[in-house]
Amino acid sequence: MFLSIAAGGLYMGAFYMKSSIMLIIARILVGAFAGLATGVCPMYILELSPASIRGAVGVLSQLFITIGLLTAQIIAFPQLMGKPDLWGWFFALTGL
Repeated sequence: MFLSIAAGGLYMGAFYMKSSIMLIIARILVGAFAGLATGVCPMYILELSPASIRGAVGVLSQLFITIGLLTAQIIAFPQLMGKPDLWGWFFALTGL
């Protein structure tokens, strides 16, 4: 969670300071967070869940990732936040 919040702050810093270095570091942090979140979290949840609902829990993890991708695509419409002057705010949403 710290990685995504730090990346969100770096995205905002890159947006306001026009810093490509901050943008690159933010992208690295988001990549590390995404890898950990999609690899470690489902495995941990599956280990804790009872055997009777283990399959459903494994499917729900992937379903919520897909819903998050769909939400990001909808928010990126030009009518919402898909404008060039809002890219820093859009990328900073990863901190949520």
